[in-house]
Amino acid sequence: MAFPKYIRSCTREKDALIWRERIKCLNHFRIYYKKFKLWEILVKRIKELGWYILVVIILIIIFKVQPLKNHTKPIELTFAELNGNSLYNLTHGEFLKDEFTGEYYADECIEETNSSFIKSICYYDFNYELTVNINRRRYVYCEVDKEVWDEIKTTKSIGSYYNAHIKNQYFCDY
Repeated sequence: MAFPKYIRSCTREKDALIWRERIKCLNHFRIYYKKFKLWEILVKRIKELGWYILVVIILIIIFKVQPLKNHTKPIELTFAELNGNSLYNLTHGEFLKDEFTGEYYADECIEETNSSFIKSICYYDFNYELTVNINRRRYVYCEVDKEVWDEIKTTKSIGSYYNAHIKNQYFCDY
């Protein structure tokens, strides 16, 4: 690391400078020399601690990434985690499941409905559940008879049938 030009000129031409400029020059030299020494010490310490810093960084990365490996199981949501969503649903008289009970597939689904707000609707025959997807939200209704599902499939307007016969009629006791 080289000294700046004005400091080099101070050290070479000391005798030619007047007193005031000589003092100014020496003050600049002292300040710059202190910064230079501190930088030199810092670089030396980093070189000495380089391996330790590298090991610490690797350990931090390992411990930050490790929890991501355990996401093979389905995520179970408690009632407290669904609290904001559940409060929204309680105002409409609907309840969400508070935990995932396993993978199961619907017997029948209507993916494209003639309704403007119902995106899809599915019926699970083995546990008589009806799931309705409304504007990216999933609503689950329990103990829905097969006859109700048959009426949904044959109705002209799924949205009006939903509002009249399903909403506020069926609930889940989860």
